[in-house]
Formats: sequence, structure tokens, C-alpha cells
Amino acid sequence: MAKKLDKLKILVVEDSKVAIKAISGYLEEVGVHPQVAETGKAAIELYRNERPDIILLDVILPDIDGFEVAKKIRSLQGQNDWTAIIFLSVMSDDEDLVRGIEAGGDDYLMKPVGRIVVQAKIRAMYRLVQMQRALIKLTGQLNEANKELQRLSMTDGLTGIANRRLFDESLAREWRRCSRLKKPLSIVMFDVDFFKKYNDKYG
Repeated sequence: MAKKLDKLKILVVEDSKVAIKAISGYLEEVGVHPQVAETGKAAIELYRNERPDIILLDVILPDIDGFEVAKKIRSLQGQNDWTAIIFLSVMSDDEDLVRGIEAGGDDYLMKPVGRIVVQAKIRAMYRLVQMQRALIKLTGQLNEANKELQRLSMTDGLTGIANRRLFDESLAREWRRCSRLKKPLSIVMFDVDFFKKYNDKYG
């Protein structure tokens, strides 16, 4: 039995109720209950609020064409955002395919689309979505590890206060800033009484 994709968020953008019913049925067979938009503006608003993983996007819509919708959606995405966009169209010219890819599409299906093709494409895009999520998670972990390494390199392991390296970098930065602004720079140095006893005890 094929794996269900119940955790997948899919937006179907289509103005034909017959096509909506057919495509929704194909998706429900694999465990997905899609959201539906019948206009380009509604699709953009749903994207803003729901951030679907995959969008099945008809090229010909009653208000904005699918190419413009795709461009708008891509412009709304952040650095770590990615939504797979699959165009659905009756237009079969190579120029239409190129235009769809240039607008931000990831695939292009000719209408009418059948159950086997839709489900196969959705499964393929689902794998890409999973890889994207894993990459974002790994990138976040690496960023946190780098921040921790930087913090450790800038602080004393015993006291947790800034070490000589951080002092040198801060002094150089402040020196440049004061030189640029033609402002004076003051440094206060102090000694901690009986610190040797603390150091002897804690290492």
C-alpha cells in the first residue's frame, strides 16, 4: 500500500469546479485534504496565511494569470522558505513551459491531468519538501553550533567573562570607530584583590 502523505499541505488553485473535484479526489486518495482557491488573489492570500508545501497552480485564472501568481508567491518567500509550484495548463507550447519555469514554477503538467500523474508528481515533490526541511534544520543546528564556538572562543572558560581575544577585537573596533568620529577613547584597567586564591581553588 502506498504511503499516505497526510502531513503535507497542498493548495489547489483552479477555477474549474470539475477540475477541483477531480484533483482533490486524487489527493485525498493519498491522505491529503487540499485547500482550494479559485482566483489568483485568493491563492496569494492563502499562501500568506497557510504557507503550503506544494501548490498546483492553473495558468488561466479569472483575475491574475498563474505566472503572475507564482512570481508574487516567490517574492513573499523568505530565505528559508520554499514551496513547490506545479503549473497546470492546456497550453502546450515550449514557450509556455519556459515562461512557467522562469516565473518560479518547478514543474508543468498538461491538462487534463490523470490520477497516476498527479499522485506521482506529488510524491516526487514531497521528497523535495522533506529534503528542504532537513536542510533548514541542519543549517539551524550548524548556525547554533557556530555561535557557541564563537562564544567559547571569546570567553574565559573559568569565569565566563570576556578573554584577551575579545578584548583585542573590541579595542580595535572601538579604536577605528573613535578615529572615524574623531572622538576620544578611554580605557580603565583594574585588578581583582586576592584573585590568586580563586584561581588556585578552581583551577
